[in-house]
Amino acid sequence: MNRIEHPSLDLKEASLCIEEALAIFIEENRLRQLSLSLYQDLFSDMSSFILRKGKRIRPLLFLVAYKAFGGDRSISDSLLLRNAIALELLHAFILIHDDIVDLSDRRRGLPTFHRTIERHLRDRSDRPRIAQGLAMVAGDILFSMASEAMQHSDLSSHHQYTAVQHFQRYVTETGIGQIYDIILGDRKISQIRIEDVTQMYTLKTTRYTFEAPFVLGALHAGVEESKIQEISRICEPLGLAFQMMNDLGEFTLDDAFQSDLVDAKKTMLLFEAFQNLNPMEQSFLELCVERIDQPNSLQKIRQLIEQSGALDRLKVKMSEFFSESESRLRDSTLSDRQQMGLRDAIDWVRKAASSFQHTHA
Repeated sequence: MNRIEHPSLDLKEASLCIEEALAIFIEENRLRQLSLSLYQDLFSDMSSFILRKGKRIRPLLFLVAYKAFGGDRSISDSLLLRNAIALELLHAFILIHDDIVDLSDRRRGLPTFHRTIERHLRDRSDRPRIAQGLAMVAGDILFSMASEAMQHSDLSSHHQYTAVQHFQRYVTETGIGQIYDIILGDRKISQIRIEDVTQMYTLKTTRYTFEAPFVLGALHAGVEESKIQEISRICEPLGLAFQMMNDLGEFTLDDAFQSDLVDAKKTMLLFEAFQNLNPMEQSFLELCVERIDQPNSLQKIRQLIEQSGALDRLKVKMSEFFSESESRLRDSTLSDRQQMGLRDAIDWVRKAASSFQHTHA
């Protein structure tokens, strides 16, 4: 029996390549717009925002999938990297708009993009409105830049069309997920169904964080389109597990957790807590969420969540979703080599979850 080569990826090397490709792409865009003097300060802020230290999950998973599905280009290949960073530019666009909707103040430990712009408008009485308007348009520009990066490819016209079609679909579904988030945020916890929260997580996180890089990486490696649906099935529970991991992390980090509550986010953690409290406690939790600006409301919500046992239950659900993703991978018709590569990606995300649970137990 022939030995199957393991499609390993040096994540450290890949990360360095991604950072370099981002910097080069941004510089190319800067040079192209040099004559637009009124745009330069905003573009400088955009560049700094994009290059902030981040996990680069999406472009890394794109490269993992590309190698898993037999891609033979070096990970330093400029055309390959342009398509990988398209996902990071898309992510930056989504973050900017998300922070405007939530009126968030911090992102990756620094001021959000619209707050950064606001600081430059010291003498304007209406600077929040102007800053939000500029940030909204900057986000649109980043989406255009992401779409441009996607065009750098030597794929056949058919495969290129398919890749762009999927890319646009992920953007649409992420927007729908944001709509779910806003609508659910305006409802009482007692009016929300678990199906709605799960759908929000799937649309807002799973699609563009996992399915998009896996599918696009596979398409660039030349995978047959019949495999795309299987890749999507494997990604769905993985994305849900990742979002639950994020919920647990934000609960531990007080500032992030408070931001979610102040923004009326109906997270799986909050829903799980509500479902496991008695009627009197449920009413109290709902009241605290509705009156989040009142003294001690956040502290009381934290106490009720801990008292409900929701943290442990969410960890169990997270583990179950990881296992479901692995089960779907094993049952798929993907080749042994392809399964090895995707299992690496699942293990990578799962180790991050295990590290979190160990560190914050």
